[in-house]
Amino acid sequence: MDKNFTKLPCVPLSFGMELAKNTAALDKFCSLDGINKEKIIQKAENIHSKNEMINFVESLLSD
Repeated sequence: MDKNFTKLPCVPLSFGMELAKNTAALDKFCSLDGINKEKIIQKAENIHSKNEMINFVESLLSD
């Protein structure tokens, strides 16, 4: 599993930080193809509060 974010477009800092705290969500995100990663990153760019980002990252596990 490749967890190298340098191969991705710019990941919002708060999204990356929350993924680092939730290894199950990180594993799920890393297992996605490039198109789905892009979609998630675009959604994360529109989140502006810590609680919303935490909930968003946790929601990756239910998809």
